[in-house]
Amino acid sequence: ENAVVTVTLTDVKGNVVTDSTKKVTLDTQIAIISVESSLTVVKNGDTITITVITEPKATVKADFSTLDSTISSSVKLSETSRGKYVAEVRISNDNTHENGVNEIIVTATDALKNTTSQSLKVELKNPVDINQDGNVDILDLVLVGTNYGKQDISQGDDAWAADVNGDKKVDILDIVLVSKNFKMK
Repeated sequence: ENAVVTVTLTDVKGNVVTDSTKKVTLDTQIAIISVESSLTVVKNGDTITITVITEPKATVKADFSTLDSTISSSVKLSETSRGKYVAEVRISNDNTHENGVNEIIVTATDALKNTTSQSLKVELKNPVDINQDGNVDILDLVLVGTNYGKQDISQGDDAWAADVNGDKKVDILDIVLVSKNFKMK
């Protein structure tokens, strides 16, 4: 907001001078210019990077609690360069949230305590129900078995869903996790 400051000076003899030509801008808001995510679809074990552009020297936090049940407080992003804030968060293998699209709320607060927030949508795909049919059953075990032994898996690979624990390979640990949740609805 723009404002005009009027200064009135009075000396000991009673002489008065008034000047109202000084315009000032009052900082009453902070803007988040952009919020980006390295992944739009995640599963337990994945690491997601959030990048936020806002004004320098702000405090920027992201609430991942809707995406990961093991994260109870907001994650503070680090200012890596002037006005650029970054955080890497690993989605826990112990996460119990259901599949679905979740909103990560990013909040920025400047030195004058002006605050704003913006949301970012990220989809969580439950790693145990590999074929996403609502059941953990023999069909999911078949998919793990079909991809058994594959390594260096990344998002987009055919075997990505079968890597239940997110260790970038399909092995006995993935079979155990599917078996542990067998017939789960």
